[in-house]
Amino acid sequence: MASGKDAGRAANGAPAQVKRSTYVEVSSSIEHEIRSGVYPPGSRLPPQRQLATELGINVSTVSRAYKELQLRGLVIGSKRRGSLVTGGAMPSVEPAQAAGNAAIDLTLRVAQLPLAGETALAVETMQDFGGKGANQAVMARRAGAQVQLFAALGRDNEGERILARLNDEGIDTRHVVRLSCATDLSVVTVDQRGENTIVTRNEAASRYEPSSDEILDASRSGDWVVLQGNLGEAVTATLLRLTHAGQRRTLLNPGPVCFDCRPMLNDVDILVVNRVEAAALTRCEDPLEAAHALRESGAREVLVTLGAEGVLRANAEHTELLPAPLVHAIDTVGAGDAFCGMFVAALARGVSMRTALNQAQMTAAFTVARRGAQAAFPSRADLLALFPSST
Repeated sequence: MASGKDAGRAANGAPAQVKRSTYVEVSSSIEHEIRSGVYPPGSRLPPQRQLATELGINVSTVSRAYKELQLRGLVIGSKRRGSLVTGGAMPSVEPAQAAGNAAIDLTLRVAQLPLAGETALAVETMQDFGGKGANQAVMARRAGAQVQLFAALGRDNEGERILARLNDEGIDTRHVVRLSCATDLSVVTVDQRGENTIVTRNEAASRYEPSSDEILDASRSGDWVVLQGNLGEAVTATLLRLTHAGQRRTLLNPGPVCFDCRPMLNDVDILVVNRVEAAALTRCEDPLEAAHALRESGAREVLVTLGAEGVLRANAEHTELLPAPLVHAIDTVGAGDAFCGMFVAALARGVSMRTALNQAQMTAAFTVARRGAQAAFPSRADLLALFPSST
């Protein structure tokens, strides 16, 4: 865990002491040593408590670092004996860039969603971190992807809270800008069946114009660039056109549908929409007809998420319906973002489209069985339990 002339091992074989102390930095340093042969397959990392003492950091930091290495398929482990190095059974994960919004979610739980002109009494309220760009970045990061987020926050306490959370998740926030406005806010109403309505204030997102050059400089050919519908129409079109021309792979999840994205679809490798978004874009109530229409508009692969019915997949070769896992849904707010984040992380790991879709659906099913947006997403430990064969 050192570089240059300071690189080396402690007398007991532990990584040389460093001043860095976040679990992301610790895991990245150990990964470098595993891949460079310092820790060959079959060797063991030091026990967590021993390494924490050697580095002068908290055991919890080392524990999270080891879990991160497990998720990347580099170790399997035990706290007492030290994690066993597998040699990197899981393929290395390509970076992903998410450009979108970050917000605070205020959720109001009601017995039934109110009709027009009707007042409903909330039986519970909660706050969570949200925003589709941040949500998908967080889920992709928990799934092991190296994520950079391009987003805007206001210069207020809410912005500080969101930035701290993103950093704690291990997301690269160097490209998150602060604007002289309020941080975005979503007011979510959820009924007892888990159905919801969302009203969003997106002042920061609407003012934000990320630089295509900045995204290209921060990425490389073959990386995934993920966008949603929260940025402006011209900004979204430009980002898709230039990143796709730069040989980046593009995923567009155009919710909320604030503009017609069909003229942009020639620059979209994968389009992910839900049933309502598909109908809004195509005026086709039948998801199958909508998927075909979106394919004809230029998208190479179209995924229409249908909740409990599964995912409809359409491409040039075939169309198929992949059934969803059975689950009792209590809150569907973050399901689409959990799906997209897990999906792109799996693709970045190099798995097949079918495997990526299965993992995305299982992640979404896990999410809808819990309350909240990011609070409902599976943790790294949850993902290890859900997908043991991937680790």
